[in-house]
Amino acid sequence: LMALAPNLWWLAVGRLVAGVTSSSFTTIYAYMADITEPEKRARAYGLIGAAFSGGFVLGPVLGGFLGEFGPRVPFWVAGALSGLAFLYGLFILPESLPPEKRMPFSWRRANPIGAMILLKRHAELAGLAVVNFLLYFAHHVFSAVFVLYAGLRYGWGPWQVGALLAMVGVLEMIVQGVLVGPASKRFGDRATMIFGLCGGAVGIALMGWAPTGVAFIIAMFPNALWGLAMPT
Repeated sequence: LMALAPNLWWLAVGRLVAGVTSSSFTTIYAYMADITEPEKRARAYGLIGAAFSGGFVLGPVLGGFLGEFGPRVPFWVAGALSGLAFLYGLFILPESLPPEKRMPFSWRRANPIGAMILLKRHAELAGLAVVNFLLYFAHHVFSAVFVLYAGLRYGWGPWQVGALLAMVGVLEMIVQGVLVGPASKRFGDRATMIFGLCGGAVGIALMGWAPTGVAFIIAMFPNALWGLAMPT
């Protein structure tokens, strides 16, 4: 839809459909939980986060290159890659659970209200869900306004913004792919998560304060520590 969109409204519809169907992140975590021993899950989740961060680095670069051939080309290529991922999951990726552990599909569970019922039944998850919501909210708000903010405050253009986003991805790859496993093993999941949340909060605060572009870049380093919280 986005590749064929004749106007902004159809582009928004395509983006809406893409958002509704983008449940792969949650599903991948569930898949890894099925096939990974509990004591090794934090490291496994960190590797997943590193893989997503790798895409965050390569995606804008590839999109910028493909955009030279036309504004619709990146959408076609992204759609083709998503189709390949779908076919891989459908025909090659094995089921993570044996038949005796699988649950039949239920609309009662497969909706937001069902998720709220789960939180009500397991009160210990409610606080964690709130923290996770705030974490994602802050992260996505930052992503949504960063391009405009960087241009307005620091006068950065597409090249500088693209390079900085690539740097964000590299830092997240290092934190989630390299540091999560040892930190979780050494300090435990809870302490690692708290440290990551504190680092992210400090980093975001410093980014908002940063009077210069150099100060903003320096603030990205403590902010990258939020990647410790996601897998744990």
